[in-house]
Amino acid sequence: MLLVLSIIDIIAGICLGISLKGILAVIIGLIILFKAFVSLGTSLGSGYIFDWMGWIDLIAGLSLLIGFIIPWLWVIVIIKGIYSLVFSLN
Repeated sequence: MLLVLSIIDIIAGICLGISLKGILAVIIGLIILFKAFVSLGTSLGSGYIFDWMGWIDLIAGLSLLIGFIIPWLWVIVIIKGIYSLVFSLN
């Protein structure tokens, strides 16, 4: 499961990097937002507010949804995806 989620992160980072707009950006944005809400909901529910991966997902998902692309955000999202990918393969 972590493998699939990390691949989704890498795809989202690529979409942010090429400033993708349209229905595909909305669909990927919704998937990333869902990941963010699940991640932040579970971590905040347990009293942990420093879920940096969840906060990055939230910013990336909102950015894809509204079409406001932060120039350097794609790099962070891809690094997060690669980080998750490496740990999913262990």
